[in-house]
Amino acid sequence: MSTIGTWTVSLIPETALDVRGIRRAAVITGIKQWMNDFGDSPDFDAGELLDAPLTILRGAHAEGAGAAGLVAWY
Repeated sequence: MSTIGTWTVSLIPETALDVRGIRRAAVITGIKQWMNDFGDSPDFDAGELLDAPLTILRGAHAEGAGAAGLVAWY
């Protein structure tokens, strides 16, 4: 962990998202349940939803760079 001003920054992507081991399985189960409950695709790949951003974060980490994300809610 690093501190930048008042921000604490995790330097390991999996730590930042806390999606390892049993926690990852629980998150994937929750995502699948959400997708099924709201009538979205039952074949939705919940693991991909976690892995795609991690790929970006790992790449930035490997290059010694940062990554930021933005979500717009309507």
